Amino acid sequence: MLNYETPYEVFFDKPLHLVRQFAVHKKDNYCPRVVQSIHHKNHIKKVIQISLNNSILNLLGIEDQNIKDLNVETTSKNNDQLKVIHASLSYPVSRYINYGFKIVVKNGFRKTHLRLASLNGMRYEMILAKQRYYCSNCQTTFGATTDLTKPNQTLTRKLKSQIMLFAHEGMNGELIARLCHCSPSSVRQTIIERVKPHYRMAVLPKHLCFDEFRSTKSIVSFICCDSESHQLVVKLHNRLSPSIIDYFENHRYSQTERALVIDLNAQYQSFIYRLFPNAQIIIDRFHIVQLAG
Repeated sequence: MLNYETPYEVFFDKPLHLVRQFAVHKKDNYCPRVVQSIHHKNHIKKVIQISLNNSILNLLGIEDQNIKDLNVETTSKNNDQLKVIHASLSYPVSRYINYGFKIVVKNGFRKTHLRLASLNGMRYEMILAKQRYYCSNCQTTFGATTDLTKPNQTLTRKLKSQIMLFAHEGMNGELIARLCHCSPSSVRQTIIERVKPHYRMAVLPKHLCFDEFRSTKSIVSFICCDSESHQLVVKLHNRLSPSIIDYFENHRYSQTERALVIDLNAQYQSFIYRLFPNAQIIIDRFHIVQLAG
C-alpha cells in the first residue's frame, strides 16, 4: 500500500496512473514525495523522446529541430518495402507575419506527405503533421514551414540532390527513378529545376570563332567565343546542327558584317549563311597547316 512514508524508489517503480492517485492537494495535507516522483518520471520520458528524435533526425540528415514526435514504421507498397516516419512540426508564434498583433492561436494540424532521400536502397517517406495557426484579427490561417522542401512540393531537397548526383554520373532518368524511388517525370522536373540555362550574352561579338572539343565520355561538344577578346560566348553539350541553330536563332543580333573563324568542317558552312547572311568565313590557319603537314 502506498502512503506518505513510502520511499521515493517505490513510487518510481509503480505505474504512473497509480502514483497520480496520491498526488492530491488537500486542505492541510500534501504529499511532496509523490509529486516529485511524477515530475521525475515525466522528465525521463521527455529526455528519452528528445534523444530518440535527435538520433532519427541525424540519421536522415534533417537539421530542423522543430520536427518532433518521430515514430518509424516499416510497411510495403507495390511490393516495395519502405519506412514511413510520422512526425509533427510546430513552434511558438506570437505575431502574424503580415501584421504585428499578438493574437495568433494554434488551430490544429494538417498532414503533408514528403519523399525523403533513399538510404541503403530503401524507400523513405515522411507523414508530417504541420501546425496550423489562426489570426483572430484578420481571420486568416497559416501553417508552419520547414526548409526540408519548397512550398507545395513533396520531394525534399536531399532527395533532389541525390537525383542530381546520379544525373552527373550519366545515368538515365528511368534508372535514377528506380534508385531514388520516384517517378521519371519527377527526375526530369528536378533536372530542369536544378540545371542552369545556357549563358547568353546581351550582344553577340562582331567576330566569332566556332570549334568543338571532347567533353565527357567521348562526347564532342560545341564552343563559341569572341575571336578578338577570347571571351566565351556559349558551350553546348553537343555539336549537332539543330542545337547550334536553335541557340543562335533565339539570340538577338544585328545584321552587320561579321567574320566567323572556323575549321574545315563543312557542317558549319551549311548553316552559317542561314544565321549570318552577311558573314565572312575565315579558315583557321592551324587547321590548314595541320592538313598540309
